Amino acid sequence: PPPTAYVPPKPWNPRVFAGAAGRVVQIGAFGSTHQAKLGWRYMVRAYPAVARLPAVVRTTRNSKGRTFYRFQIGTTSQAHSEVLCQRMQRIHFSCAVVDLPWKTKVER
Repeated sequence: PPPTAYVPPKPWNPRVFAGAAGRVVQIGAFGSTHQAKLGWRYMVRAYPAVARLPAVVRTTRNSKGRTFYRFQIGTTSQAHSEVLCQRMQRIHFSCAVVDLPWKTKVER
């Protein structure tokens, strides 16, 4: 049989949490959507490869009721998420893999 063509994996849609299992990373929490978008622009200038990944700004509250705007990016796998976070931390961005049950959750 002829060899099948390689099809690269698609990044996870960061708007969908069900089944994400480590395929979404959070790059910072901001005080407004405007600040989150400015952070995205700054991040793309620092690391242009992330511009091709799907991203979303998600509104959430902490236990004290304070509203945050979390910037999240979809990746192709948990390994991709881990590597992306390592690279983000090297250029001084905060980064956390979202939805890993064995990791402790950090609330700020």
